[in-house]
Amino acid sequence: MAALFAQHPWLANLTLPDDRSDDVVMAWLAAAERTYGTEIELTPISDWQTRDPIEDAADMVGADKVWVVRPDKP
Repeated sequence: MAALFAQHPWLANLTLPDDRSDDVVMAWLAAAERTYGTEIELTPISDWQTRDPIEDAADMVGADKVWVVRPDKP
């Protein structure tokens, strides 16, 4: 997220309203789209290194909570 906020600092100020009902959130989103548009341009991060998504999940929640299912292996 830091790289994204570095390119577009205004994103860090976007916060959902306290009332998370569909109507309120959709109105908030429409206002944000009018202000900022529906797309932003991003510059690729040159030093980005890919991570294994399974290892990433294990790091976030603990390996004991990650189950790997391989449909190609019975």
